[in-house]
Amino acid sequence: MSFYYVNDTPQYNGDHEVHEQGCCFMPVNKTFLGYFSNYEEAVREAVKVHPRAVACVYCLGKYQHDKYHNELHAVSGFRGAGRVKHH
Repeated sequence: MSFYYVNDTPQYNGDHEVHEQGCCFMPVNKTFLGYFSNYEEAVREAVKVHPRAVACVYCLGKYQHDKYHNELHAVSGFRGAGRVKHH
């Protein structure tokens, strides 16, 4: 289990990244989300604050980021391009 935070400053595409404590890209402008056993739980909590919340690509890993990014945007109802890959 880890502490998680959401960046209050959106990325260029409007996403708000969720970071695990200790991430080297931890933003200064952030909201504490809580103590969770995995990213999925943390991102689901972050969506309540920022509907376009996604897991940080650096602390989650690229492969898992794409999986969670697509699934959690589906949960939040977001249908924009962002970093979603269309095959």
